[in-house]
Amino acid sequence: MNIPFGPGPLGPPPAHLYSAAPNASVSIQPSFAIDQQDTQQFTLGMLRPVDPNYWEYYWHREYGPRVLINTFVQQMGEGLSHYDNTPCAPAVDSKSSCESYDAFTKYVDGLVGDAVS
Repeated sequence: MNIPFGPGPLGPPPAHLYSAAPNASVSIQPSFAIDQQDTQQFTLGMLRPVDPNYWEYYWHREYGPRVLINTFVQQMGEGLSHYDNTPCAPAVDSKSSCESYDAFTKYVDGLVGDAVS
């Protein structure tokens, strides 16, 4: 769109000596910086168990026991039974995998229920 300005008669172009066509645009593009994660240090850090001091830190800040157990515990058991903290998708995972996770959540619910009462 041309906007006329300056001296000259009003009317259709070329009657105007000067005109401007303002234009503006905005573009937003996200940028990401991803470090290389195939280093020995990264692999060792992922395989190392979590230090118990982290558990204590969050426990003393009154995080819920259910949150802490689901965050820090991979597997627990009683006697010969063990329960895995690996959520499953029934359409993809085996039935035994889903049953193990269901047993884990029930076991945690029992522990938390005993701790609260």
